[in-house]
Amino acid sequence: MLGGHYEKSEKGTIKKSTADTEDRDTGYHRKTPEICKQHLRHSVTYKGERRGMFEMRKHYSNYFKGFQNFKPFKMKLMQTEETDEVLIILDGI
Repeated sequence: MLGGHYEKSEKGTIKKSTADTEDRDTGYHRKTPEICKQHLRHSVTYKGERRGMFEMRKHYSNYFKGFQNFKPFKMKLMQTEETDEVLIILDGI
């Protein structure tokens, strides 16, 4: 495998790798919830819990764009006001 997310095919051409990152049928990216949790932790650390939590709400749709059946999770994320609860919800995605 080449650096980053690229790989060399049998014919010698270089293409973007989808191995271990994305399911082509659903658009699901396995690392997305972990990246979102990291962003949330940084936001809360630098801005405080209340402001960090509220500012993160605008990012959830972009993080999980294309995820099937995300609406129930999004509704919970938008209503939750505590970091620990959000982290538990993100673990369930």
